[in-house]
Amino acid sequence: MRKLVSNKTSVFALLCVLWMILLLLQLQFCLSITAACIQNEREALLQFKNSFYDDPSHRLASWNDGTDCCNWKGVSCNQTTGHVTIIDLRRELRQVDFYPSPLFSYNSIDSSLFELKCLTYLDLSGNNFIYTKIPKFLGSMVELTYLNLSNAYFSGKVPPHLGNLTKLDTLDLSFNLLETNGDVEWISHLSSLKFLWLRGMDFSKASNLMQVLNYLPSLVSLRLSECNLQNIHFSSSSWLNYSSLFLSRIQLLDLSSNQLNGPVPAAFQNTTSLKYLDLSNNQFNAIFHGGISTFIQNNFGLKVLDLSFNYDLGGDVFGSSYENQSTGCDLEVLNLGYTSLITKIPDWLGKLKNMKSLALGYSHIYGPIPTSLGNLSSLEYLDLSGNALTGAIPNSIRRLLNLRKLYLQGNKLVEVDSECFIQLEKLEELDISRNLLKGILTELHFGNLYQLHTLSIGYNELLYLDVKSNWNPPFQLQVFDASSCIGCFRSEFPPWLQTQKRLVELWLSNTSLSISCIPTWFKPQNLTNLDLSHNEMTGPFFNSFANQMPNLVRLFINDNLINDSLLSPLCQLKNLNTLDLSNNLLSGIVQGCLLTTTLVVLDLSSNNFSGTFPYSHGNDLLDIEVLHLENNNFVGSMPIVLKNSKFLETLDIEGNKFSGNIPTWVGDNLQSLKILILRSNLFNGTIPPSICNLTDLQILDLAHNQLDGIIPSKLSNFDVMTRRNTNGFTVICRSSDVEHGVICPDVGFWGVVGSLTLKKSWRYAYFKFVEEANYEVHATIWMTIQLLKGRK
Repeated sequence: MRKLVSNKTSVFALLCVLWMILLLLQLQFCLSITAACIQNEREALLQFKNSFYDDPSHRLASWNDGTDCCNWKGVSCNQTTGHVTIIDLRRELRQVDFYPSPLFSYNSIDSSLFELKCLTYLDLSGNNFIYTKIPKFLGSMVELTYLNLSNAYFSGKVPPHLGNLTKLDTLDLSFNLLETNGDVEWISHLSSLKFLWLRGMDFSKASNLMQVLNYLPSLVSLRLSECNLQNIHFSSSSWLNYSSLFLSRIQLLDLSSNQLNGPVPAAFQNTTSLKYLDLSNNQFNAIFHGGISTFIQNNFGLKVLDLSFNYDLGGDVFGSSYENQSTGCDLEVLNLGYTSLITKIPDWLGKLKNMKSLALGYSHIYGPIPTSLGNLSSLEYLDLSGNALTGAIPNSIRRLLNLRKLYLQGNKLVEVDSECFIQLEKLEELDISRNLLKGILTELHFGNLYQLHTLSIGYNELLYLDVKSNWNPPFQLQVFDASSCIGCFRSEFPPWLQTQKRLVELWLSNTSLSISCIPTWFKPQNLTNLDLSHNEMTGPFFNSFANQMPNLVRLFINDNLINDSLLSPLCQLKNLNTLDLSNNLLSGIVQGCLLTTTLVVLDLSSNNFSGTFPYSHGNDLLDIEVLHLENNNFVGSMPIVLKNSKFLETLDIEGNKFSGNIPTWVGDNLQSLKILILRSNLFNGTIPPSICNLTDLQILDLAHNQLDGIIPSKLSNFDVMTRRNTNGFTVICRSSDVEHGVICPDVGFWGVVGSLTLKKSWRYAYFKFVEEANYEVHATIWMTIQLLKGRK
């Protein structure tokens, strides 16, 4: 009997186990089945797709009728109900140097989206809605928790209906052309909002903006850069009454690139939860009491503080001292670049052990680099450039084992020890150029710099690079700049460069090179920028450039002794846009194949070129901005290849034998001209009245030609030629000079004065103009004196 009962129990237990197994299998099967897309929502999405007239990146290629919309790219659904909950069509950076093309729509966001009643996430950022308005119906999509319409070319007024989205967690309307007209009250209704990004919107008329933001109890991230904010936004009594509450919960605050001035508001000292504060690119001139040292001690959680590009920011910015706290300090990024600190670097900065980025470039600091900076063991980025730092580069730098970028250029540093960089195995960029460094750099300085790809040592005239001819560096450089390092290469092309296979930029200007050709072993296939100017190079070079460096974009070999007469090998450089061959001994004619449509800057000045300037149909210099042909022996008429050069800003053909009339197309077509110098040629006839159409002209020199007739009456009305230039009473000579800081003196009436040597009739006209102006000035002064006498 007991045996029977036992058997029945075993059978029952077995059945229970089998039943449980079946139940689990059924549950697993049910879970593996997800609800399909709902028909009317698929139709709504297809209608939304059709509202875009162009999809260059094919992001909507999977949106096809007859397929499950839940599987479409950029669409997600609730797995249980099948309702569409997410539309993510943002245009984002997918990989280096590649941005997918935007979607284009002539209309605003299609109203078909209103059919998606369960939509919680909508991101259309980075697309192009061609200045249409944000539709009002978005304010009725009350399930939305995330809405991103940034960088999408919307315009018009922001619909206040967005205030109905009380579940919204994130709102980003940045960088559109939206207007507020002072109406920001709708923002106060977004009670669930945590992230509010409104960069690039104009809130100059919304003086109550900060008060409205006080009504957002959950707000932790606020970006209002480039919003035309002014002091009035932070000075009203209601803001001051509630600012402590607002600032006590905010974690990210970006007020950069506005018009805030005076001292940094003291209210910002109460930011107990703040992790990120960006006040850069304003007009602040002082910081709150106690300086940064006190501020970061009172705000232990602060990770990022950016006060850069406040050019007048000075005073006791750093503060007197920093005491170690038991809780430590979380600051990781401190940026005070482009300010007026006028102080030394304080030693206490070396106590900020979590610091990853320290930027003090162009902040008017002076004195030695404190050795305490070597204690910043987490530091990855250090920028002390453009200051007045003196003394040696401290050996303590070598303790910065995580350092990736080190910028010390533009100071007065005098010494660098051989062990200074020896342990910086992660260093990628090193710039010690433009100092007063002296001594010898050897292989020891660079022995462990395995990751280095950018090295700048130029403009240290007493610095020498002494390495063995068979040196094989541990790095592969992409950028090497040794400009004006006169003792670096012993007049020869540096042999170790043959090991550098990834070079993109090579700057060897003014390094006493006296070579007659480029070594055949130097074949950097990726090289785009090459500067060998201001050396003593001779002989033919152009075949070397074409055969060994086929991808050159910018080539500077000016101010040498090159006597080649055949430029045609340069025609093989299909990507060339900047070519400077000036101040050499070049001769012969210029081949037409050299004038490619890609050229932006061409300087052939001060050589012995002759013949007519080439032209072949279809090879117009459409993108040319700067052309220098002065001091050669060119003949013929004005180069017709420039007829459609609408971007041309500088044209200088002085000192040639160009002849004929000045064509009318100079004034009609070359509307971007700022500098026009036709001096010392053989032009004849009258000055075409169309010259007066060049309203941006700053320098006009037609002297020493054979022109006659009268001066066009409007020529004396050029505002730009009769007022002082706003950039420090100077005008830029040419774009190639800008990089070297070269400027021309103020031109004033140069366009008229330079022409006085043309004809006697011109001189009469000019002095008649001066005499009339002189009379008007005297008359005005006399009338003013009489009025003042009358008031007495």
